[in-house]
Amino acid sequence: MKVLMLVMTLCLIAGHEVGSLEVATKEKELSHEVLSCYSSEMYPCDIDRNECIPASQVCNGIIECTNASDENVETCGCLPNEFHCNSSVCIDIIHRCDQKKDCVDGADELDCETYSCPSTHSKCANHFCVPNDFFCNFINDCGDNSDEENCHYRECFSTEFPCRNGQCQPNALLCDSIGDCVDKSDEEDCGGNCTKDQISCDNGRCIRKSNVCDGVCDCFGTCQDEIDCGSLACPTGEMYLCKGSKRCINKQYLCDGINDCWNTKVGVDEYFCGKLS
Repeated sequence: MKVLMLVMTLCLIAGHEVGSLEVATKEKELSHEVLSCYSSEMYPCDIDRNECIPASQVCNGIIECTNASDENVETCGCLPNEFHCNSSVCIDIIHRCDQKKDCVDGADELDCETYSCPSTHSKCANHFCVPNDFFCNFINDCGDNSDEENCHYRECFSTEFPCRNGQCQPNALLCDSIGDCVDKSDEEDCGGNCTKDQISCDNGRCIRKSNVCDGVCDCFGTCQDEIDCGSLACPTGEMYLCKGSKRCINKQYLCDGINDCWNTKVGVDEYFCGKLS
């Protein structure tokens, strides 16, 4: 009987020790977990809830914290192509200095003259920031057309029509009733209603008679203005045949100070003007 009571007492003592050890271990683990949220390798999402994530996952574009604090403006700031208002709001940089208050306090319209655009954008003459690839794209993105000034465009191929704004469009699109050039210049002088100083190309485009047989294809697509030039005869009365070339110009262009014949440095239409009595 005494032996049995001794065994039971030892078991109770052992059980108490094991239980105490488990509680102590859990408290230690919890204490370590709380402390780990304050380490430099961890980011505390919510201390009250003991929620933290690895610091390497902060501002990675993926919300890891339940309160999204790892991806908000206060933590990460704005993207390179955004402007940070004085509040917790980011706006697209294209709205910076656009003469419209997008930030509640109007901070996006302050210091526009000295403000520098990010490397992905360029500054217009009106201080507006637009993406770099918007410059010289034939579209007035700045609003003051400064993004389309001082542009250097390539020469158009023989199979292309040079738009007035510098664009090149396929000849097949000329006078097709669709404005393929941004400035719609591919649809000008179309329809065949030419003046007496013009001729009509097969596509309905009108060109000046003085452009016939001048060595330049003005009837884009067919170049009919440069065909059969060997038998060229200028209309009598109103037209003048440039000497040494196959170019006809209107007599009103004689002695106007402009080399319309293009065949000499001076131009035969201007050569004898000072010598006429």
